[in-house]
Amino acid sequence: MTDAATLPKVAPIQIGRPVANISVIAGIAKRLGITVADPDDLHATLIWSRVAVDWSEDVFQPRQYVIIVEPQTMSLERFGDLAVLTFYSQALHARHRALVSGGAKPDHRDFKLHITLGPWPAGFEPKDAPLAEPLVFAAEYRKPAKV
Repeated sequence: MTDAATLPKVAPIQIGRPVANISVIAGIAKRLGITVADPDDLHATLIWSRVAVDWSEDVFQPRQYVIIVEPQTMSLERFGDLAVLTFYSQALHARHRALVSGGAKPDHRDFKLHITLGPWPAGFEPKDAPLAEPLVFAAEYRKPAKV
């Protein structure tokens, strides 16, 4: 975490939410045969903007409440050389739209909510994976985006 006194006023930004119940995602990955590269860093990035924004604006203040994603079918997909689980959350998608409306600019036009698991294994094909219990996301983190 970055100390509030050292936060930049205007800078590129990354806002995301860590997975609070990582055992749920670890279990899905294990059933799929995917190695999780860093189990302590399972998260969903809500915005990663190279474009500098004013961190003092309300929209860029980290939200402290938890978000619960109800059971659903997730998809194991390949993003470059990485294996990710994609899913839907009305609350998380709405937060992404608010951050973009506030001036943050994502690199990709189409936002696809996902949790990065690790390297894509050779010979794997994309597939669906059931999320059988709620997924809990902790309070948001905010840090400078590396550019």
